[in-house]
Amino acid sequence: MYDPARDYRMLVLGLDGTLLGSDKELRRSAVPLIRQALDKGKYVVLSSGRVMWEIMDYCGDDGLGCLPYAILSMGTELYDFKKGEVVRRHLLPSTMVRKVLEVTSGRDVIMHAVKNSVFNGSSVDLSPERLERFHLDHKARVFDHIVSRDDDLRQFLSANIDQIERIVIYHTSFEECADTNNRLKDYPLSLAYYHATGLHVSPYGVSKSSGLCGLAWQLGISMDDVMAVGYSVNDEQVCKIAGCSIAMGGAVRSVKDWCDLTVADSDHDGATEVLERYFL
Repeated sequence: MYDPARDYRMLVLGLDGTLLGSDKELRRSAVPLIRQALDKGKYVVLSSGRVMWEIMDYCGDDGLGCLPYAILSMGTELYDFKKGEVVRRHLLPSTMVRKVLEVTSGRDVIMHAVKNSVFNGSSVDLSPERLERFHLDHKARVFDHIVSRDDDLRQFLSANIDQIERIVIYHTSFEECADTNNRLKDYPLSLAYYHATGLHVSPYGVSKSSGLCGLAWQLGISMDDVMAVGYSVNDEQVCKIAGCSIAMGGAVRSVKDWCDLTVADSDHDGATEVLERYFL
């Protein structure tokens, strides 16, 4: 519950739908306010499903490079901006990578696997026609820039079975995606839906919310003193554990229903509103 008398010590912001507008450009009005909060001894932390290579374009000296930490890759990575490196990384057990290979064997899916902060994917899976079938044509440009392509991703997973942080499985329909979720839900894994047809598979107990809890504990900050801003389905748990939760104007309904407050959408500087009106 939002308490106007409380001096919140940490603000958790997402990237897509929060700090980025619909044009995927950084809403720079928030940056001076982030710096102001940091100068006051507060923490502003990025929380994103993206890996480090995907956010580098936004992390220059005039952007998000001023942040102290980023919880990335659905909580599997903690990036320290000052050190310029991932300081905490969680890996999928090899038995669970084998289980994903078993469950997806013979099925029409596109898979990406994160190893050392880099998305690896099969080059044969990424033709424009195939991306369109999987409702991923809007990501073609992103895949061209961030995906390290391997001729056979399944072979890559087998060869690097003890070094995989996360696997993303894309499907042609939500029904197929839900079926994969049902096949994996009884195993020690963290599962999270991504848009309409994607499923994130992460180590058991690892999520954006676990990443936040670990960082807050490390910094000696009570969750009551954390303010979290939510946008997508995978922000819901983060909003539930924070002392105050705020939904972006473009947030999904489940996030809006849970949060204490709602601000403008990212195209209308909702993150700036959070900083000015509630955090500083």
